[in-house]
Amino acid sequence: MARMYDTSRLPGEFSLKKLSEIYINEIMKIKKYYLDFSKKEYSSNEKMLKMLSEYEIFSEGDLKKIDMKTLFQSKKILANGEEGKTYVMPEIEELHTNTSFVENWVKYSVLDAEVTFYLRDVLQLLLKSLSSKCLTHNNPVEDIFKNNYDLYLEYWRVFGELLTDMERIGIKVDVEFLKVKNFFYQFLSWSIIKSNKTTIDLYAVFYFF
Repeated sequence: MARMYDTSRLPGEFSLKKLSEIYINEIMKIKKYYLDFSKKEYSSNEKMLKMLSEYEIFSEGDLKKIDMKTLFQSKKILANGEEGKTYVMPEIEELHTNTSFVENWVKYSVLDAEVTFYLRDVLQLLLKSLSSKCLTHNNPVEDIFKNNYDLYLEYWRVFGELLTDMERIGIKVDVEFLKVKNFFYQFLSWSIIKSNKTTIDLYAVFYFF
């Protein structure tokens, strides 16, 4: 959704941490909306109001993603007991089980989910604010979607699910084929001939895809 809304961002600017910084104001507005709506919805339910109040206090402040290194990495302890210059990260299993990490690990995981939840709504609103023009076989330009969010639902989300399915299931790789000498450069030369593009143009395509 973030890539569809603004394709001009650099690859590193699509991480949850970076997006939560870019859209922090919008995220906080969405959070406030949900809190206000929930308070009205459960105005006669003391138990829910108490939970909402506790949540509001617990999550007070900006919702910005914090990376794992900031929370959990520490300087390596040398054999003589002194701190070294390099940093080490605990194993995931240790973060789950070691009592010195568990509380921060739970907070980290909850914040991750919370930021993702609100950010998704922010991006939905942003995509809905953009009109959509699509090429079709019958007409050069046709208004077949109300906005870019409709386009996202029809094509991009399905494609994203396909990619996650491929990642989860895996795909067969022909290792012997990839071992062919100069495979990449042979393909690059073929692409230049077929597409009438320059080497620089195609390198740019391969860099991003």
